[in-house]
Amino acid sequence: ADTAGLSNFFQAEGYVVLQAENIKNAQKILRSNLVSIVVLEVALAEGNGVEFIREIKNHSSDIQVLVFTRDDDIAKAVLSIKYGAFDYVLKRDTLYANEHIFRLLIRTAMSRFQNRARFVDPEKLVGFDSIIGNTEAIQRVRLLGAKVAQTDTTVLILGETGVGKDIMAEAIHASGSRSSFPFVAINCSAIGKNMLESELFGYRAGAFTGALRDKKGLFEEAENGTIFLDEIGDMDPTLQSKILRVLENRTFIKMGDTKTAKVNCRIIAATHVDLLAAVKKGTFRKDLYYRISSFIIRIPPLRERSADIPLLVAHLVVKISKTLRRPVPEAEELFVNSLT
Repeated sequence: ADTAGLSNFFQAEGYVVLQAENIKNAQKILRSNLVSIVVLEVALAEGNGVEFIREIKNHSSDIQVLVFTRDDDIAKAVLSIKYGAFDYVLKRDTLYANEHIFRLLIRTAMSRFQNRARFVDPEKLVGFDSIIGNTEAIQRVRLLGAKVAQTDTTVLILGETGVGKDIMAEAIHASGSRSSFPFVAINCSAIGKNMLESELFGYRAGAFTGALRDKKGLFEEAENGTIFLDEIGDMDPTLQSKILRVLENRTFIKMGDTKTAKVNCRIIAATHVDLLAAVKKGTFRKDLYYRISSFIIRIPPLRERSADIPLLVAHLVVKISKTLRRPVPEAEELFVNSLT
């Protein structure tokens, strides 16, 4: 088996696979993701793979570590099991020869993960950990999010109202290179055209009645970070042209100003609207659609991933109990089954 083969196997099982070239990068992944399984090569160019198992287990004893080793490193592999590794496999063996180990590994990891969900503080879930679920559908969404987070590409998130488009946008921001800078969000359907323009781009004093002083817009507030344009499909066509200018030239003009201002932020947009149908109807600009749709993530509704309901119930029970400052109850199986 090789690392590419292992990666393909776990992806086929619905897992999001993140790869690290060294221990430093692996530590970063552990800090920013809710990891269930680590496949670790015992012979590392930098650092001690066996010692790193201790660090992984100190981070979370529920993480299952599978050691990947050569024949001449079997002694280290055996030692790694004493340090808490689940098992080891030899590089020379085929995936088929070890499939029973991989299946048992996945079952063990899933069991630990589901139990852990009852005790995780919801406020500590960051990045893609905040997207709850383990079905293939939601794992695929997390995989797409993790991939695009490492780039600066404009992202369009599609999905019905309530599926968590805002959570995905925040996860992409938190996992990307702009995470230490602001994440600014606005619902484009919640306010009128004129107010939305002033909120997005700001204004100069005297631009309109009541504009007593200069005001920064959200594009300025999001400098070096990310701006999330929720429900962009409901945006007025006049404003759509101004968003297009930002995407094309990274510039805008404040209300009441004549000077061009530059902007440096990532744009993530979302909508429940069928934008291609809106383009055909003439309510959404075709050129803007192609600008924002360079990378599309569709979040499935819960009815398409009902197997995630038990995990969501566990998560929400903890969250609500914390808000109400009450002990965390255990949801009865009959109740949970009635939801699925």
